[in-house]
Amino acid sequence: MHGKRTTIDAVEIMHQLYIKGDPEKLARLEEEGVNFEISLHVYDLRTSGGQTQEEFGEIAGVDPRVIDDLEVADYEGDSLAMLARIEKATLPHISALNFPVKGVYPNALVGATLTGLRLRCLRYLPHRQGTDDPTAPFTTLRFNMETLQGRQYTAGELAPWLHVLKMNRQELNMFALAKMTAWSHLAGGLLVKCSGDPSEYMHAVDTHTQLIRAAIYYLEVGEQTAFKQWQQDIGPEEEERYIAELKGALRDRAFVELPDTEWLTQTLIAFVAHIPHF
Repeated sequence: MHGKRTTIDAVEIMHQLYIKGDPEKLARLEEEGVNFEISLHVYDLRTSGGQTQEEFGEIAGVDPRVIDDLEVADYEGDSLAMLARIEKATLPHISALNFPVKGVYPNALVGATLTGLRLRCLRYLPHRQGTDDPTAPFTTLRFNMETLQGRQYTAGELAPWLHVLKMNRQELNMFALAKMTAWSHLAGGLLVKCSGDPSEYMHAVDTHTQLIRAAIYYLEVGEQTAFKQWQQDIGPEEEERYIAELKGALRDRAFVELPDTEWLTQTLIAFVAHIPHF
């Protein structure tokens, strides 16, 4: 534990000394982060179909050396523009899973789950609490306020989603910067096509993130402040749409292959229903 804390502190100290407050260095760091994300995405896109760089370059209509440069984050041109070109060329060749999901909110959760799978942040364990069926590990667990242990457990299960949604938003921002209206998520053999305005998906991710933070805060301190702020920010009409979309996705069994997403959806709905409106 102490070693990990020291490492984190060292990173923070380096950031304070050499990066924070320097707009040029911050911009360069952000650009490098985007290029790294692009490199992972292009690599996943190519290897998901088992193609060599030469084969993938032929499908995408670009020189294989460009593919190599992108994959090592060393492309000297406009990486976002090239990513958009590759996505457009390769999307018809992608054999994607067809999730019967409707509505921007459940679609954003599907995208977050796939991002999380790639990052190995979500855990598929058959012995999860509240489960009798090992093939569907999250279907019986609900928002638990009955005991201190239940509250702590639920808060712990919610916490990893904040990181997953953060990464998902970064990926969506990358697509938005490249002016994409269609893209693919890839994760460990799972592929899914997405389309629409990325900014709408980012709004949905922000909505999920704020509500999860409010739920964790309530579980830890028993105060409704953060939840009331979420309701105020989203507004009653959008809140009604939000819940309707999530309930519809559950009813249509949209998350049957993504049990973490099903668990999160059930938990968020239960949390909203648990706390009285102000």
